[in-house]
Amino acid sequence: MINYLKNIMKAHLKEAINNYPEEKRSCLIHPVSEIDAQIMIEVIELFKKVNNNDAVNILKNWKLYKDDDIAMALLELNTNTVQKVVSSDEPPSNNPADIIRYLSVYGRRIDLYLLIGYDSIEVDLPELGLRYCIRLNPTPDGVKNVPFYSNEVLVFQTEEARDGVLESLDSYMGTYRGAFLG
Repeated sequence: MINYLKNIMKAHLKEAINNYPEEKRSCLIHPVSEIDAQIMIEVIELFKKVNNNDAVNILKNWKLYKDDDIAMALLELNTNTVQKVVSSDEPPSNNPADIIRYLSVYGRRIDLYLLIGYDSIEVDLPELGLRYCIRLNPTPDGVKNVPFYSNEVLVFQTEEARDGVLESLDSYMGTYRGAFLG
C-alpha cells in the first residue's frame, strides 16, 4: 500500500514538473502550486498593512532561496522584533503592530487575544498554604464551547505579585477591549 501511495505521489510530482514552463525549469527551486503563490501574496499584503517592511523584503523572493534560509530569516526577524509598549498616557493606536498581544507570567506567555475574562481567587493548598491566583476564562461545566485557557489558574506566592498581573490585565482589557462596567 505504501509503495502504491509513493508511486501516485511521484506521478503527481512529475505531472507538476511537466506543467511547469520549460524556460523556468533550469531554476533550482520550482513552485508546486499556484495556491502557494497566492498564499504568499496575501501574507506579504498583511505584512505591508502593519508596516513590517523587513518581513515583506524577506518574503518577496521566497522562491529564490532555500526554505531553510527563509525560515531562519523570518525567525531572526521575529526574535528581534519588539512590540511597542504603549503608556497609559498615550491614546490607543489603531496600528496592529502597536498592540500588545502577550503577557509574560513566570516565563509563560499568555495570548491576550484568547482571553475573554478572568477573576481573582485565593486558594488554600494543603502543603503550600494560602496562594493568590488568577483564573483565566472562568467557564462553567457543561458549556458547548470551551474557550482556550478555560479555568486555567495562575498561582502567585504573594498578593502583590498577583495584583501586579491583574493591573496589567485590567490595563490591556481597558485599552484594547473597552472600559469595565461596575
